[in-house]
Amino acid sequence: MSYKNMFEGLFGIEKENIRINQDARISKKAHDNIFRENNPYIIRDFSESQIEMITSPHKSVLEAYNELHNINHIVISTLKDAIVLDPFNGSGTTGVAAKILDRRYIGIDNNKDYLDLSIRRINAERKEAKGMI
Repeated sequence: MSYKNMFEGLFGIEKENIRINQDARISKKAHDNIFRENNPYIIRDFSESQIEMITSPHKSVLEAYNELHNINHIVISTLKDAIVLDPFNGSGTTGVAAKILDRRYIGIDNNKDYLDLSIRRINAERKEAKGMI
């Protein structure tokens, strides 16, 4: 089997999230009702603290990623009191999305340049949002 076979077939992505409460402890609060239904894409894992997002099989990784992006958007927009935690903040794209959806955001990164960039991007989003009001 060659490495080329690795790029043949179908691709799916599974993403697990840990919910935390206001005190930054793992949440034990029951999930919102939307996540209690039999949903093949957004499910609870073995504990109340986790939400698991699963894509369908796709012909490319990009298609699977795009579906995961859409599923993630549904989860974030559904959880009105959520704090979005991104332990790999990078340039802050998740933080900008959190601000657009009016969510609180905590971004963590070990690169100060990326943190500075993300702060500028999030502040620019705030200014743009204020201009729309």
